[in-house]
Amino acid sequence: DFNKFSILASELIDRKIDFSKDEISVILKNKVTLITGGGGSLGSSLVKNVLQSNPKKIIIIDNNEYNLFKIKEELRKLNIFYNNNNTSLDYKLISINDYSGLENIFIENKPDLIFHAGAYKHVNLLENNIYSAYKNNISGSFNLIKLSREFNCERFIFISTDKAVNPTSIMGKTKRIIENYITFIQSQNLDQYFSIVRFGNVINSNGSVIPIFEKQIIDRQPITLTHPDVTRFFMSIDEAINLVLETLRYKKNVIYVLNMGKPIKILDIAKKLVSIYGLKIKDSDNPNG
Repeated sequence: DFNKFSILASELIDRKIDFSKDEISVILKNKVTLITGGGGSLGSSLVKNVLQSNPKKIIIIDNNEYNLFKIKEELRKLNIFYNNNNTSLDYKLISINDYSGLENIFIENKPDLIFHAGAYKHVNLLENNIYSAYKNNISGSFNLIKLSREFNCERFIFISTDKAVNPTSIMGKTKRIIENYITFIQSQNLDQYFSIVRFGNVINSNGSVIPIFEKQIIDRQPITLTHPDVTRFFMSIDEAINLVLETLRYKKNVIYVLNMGKPIKILDIAKKLVSIYGLKIKDSDNPNG
């Protein structure tokens, strides 16, 4: 239920951020924009936001057929709502590991802006799938960066994670490697601009712990925590997407992060979710929870 997650986001995140939407719209207007992972939770939200600025074209890349179909249907309805007939939408069912396929997309479209949101993100799953994590998150990203340089794209924005800071997981390490590479590229003083946006945990995104907790609560199963003292920084999808777009205004830094206040205990989030569903935690004080 989307409304439940909206309530949860407002309860968890006590901050108000003003974004420069008019200025960002001017930057995006009439540009050819390529978005990887465009059918995912973050990528699809980014596509919808960019569409509102009347770009010349949006190229939506995803290797998941259902996700690509879903965003296509959503955008068809949005286009009617916005009466946005000037923006061309191109849906590419392709893996970023397919270099020749990507190269053809760059040859045909010569994109101005690249938003690289596509990645494998499930931390625990990637621990046992190291080669797949390398192939997609590292090799695939190298393909995009190489083509962006070759075709002289104006901006390349890499969606990263706070798990890339002193990484302890395979997922975090794959992101850190690309961060280091982008930092090196940007140090060469190119006409192009490569930057990184680091997210905390995005509420209700694919890979977020919250949908997992929700399913456990609905199924009346035990809620699984790695450790009761684990904390995370959280942000809403709206904050995440607006942060990415806000960086279009700047060329001072390579890495951008959102000040997300204090970290929140995962245990407290689980308790809030239980309460939102009108239930109570089962413990020694409440055996019927």
